[in-house]
Amino acid sequence: NIIFSGCHDNGYIPNPESYKHDSFTSSRITLLDTTPAEPRFRTLNFITTQFPSVFRYELLPDPPLLYPQAASFVAPVSVPSIQTPAKTVVSPPSTVNSAGSPKLKSASTVPHATKPPDSPQPSSSWATVGKSGISEKIISIAPIKPVARKYLVLNMYDERLDLALQKPDRTAMDSLRARVKKQKVCNDYHVLGKCDNDRYCTYSHAPKLTAGELLSLKQMARFRCCDKWSDCRDIDCYYGHTCPNDDCRYDDICYFRDLHSMD
Repeated sequence: NIIFSGCHDNGYIPNPESYKHDSFTSSRITLLDTTPAEPRFRTLNFITTQFPSVFRYELLPDPPLLYPQAASFVAPVSVPSIQTPAKTVVSPPSTVNSAGSPKLKSASTVPHATKPPDSPQPSSSWATVGKSGISEKIISIAPIKPVARKYLVLNMYDERLDLALQKPDRTAMDSLRARVKKQKVCNDYHVLGKCDNDRYCTYSHAPKLTAGELLSLKQMARFRCCDKWSDCRDIDCYYGHTCPNDDCRYDDICYFRDLHSMD
């Protein structure tokens, strides 16, 4: 289960809101009330809880506002004016060009300072502050499917039994037989997914069998009797341990004739 404690800030609402309509996942999420939750979190209808001995529920009081005292007004003191002599402005001498007309010097251009653009103000949300400089991590809470365990089937006499296989498709069986005529396929590689002989194996590893061809190969392997018969305890053994023929009519010539009475 997951305890989510960001209910005080609407910046966190996208995280749990994405699971609002997922009944399986939402049932595993609990919202933790510290300070009062924002209204949007209430609409999620998730399970809520509180830990009053750990987190305070009341908001911290606002700091007192300090107002500046009004400045006292003081009347200005009159000062007698003092006459100053007028200043005489002398213009710079002009230069005369070759045509005889005066040429005035141009005033220097004063560059104007430009105001730099305002930098964007960061959001005051704690969710935004927490995300800055941190890469987003996705945590999956989906249940992990258990791996199917292999098992053997024994009767009351501890004799191994073979579970019936699905009947293979006729087209897939014909396709496998046509391939086997060219080169026999490796049972270990295709049925077990591995071959101990690897590149030295004289049987075919490629191309990979289709699902129908693989089922046909398993069915064909069942018609070869295991050397240990019903005493075999190799969980990966794909040979036959019981007669694969229903109501076998071969009697004495059947490879599994000694196992016909086994139940």
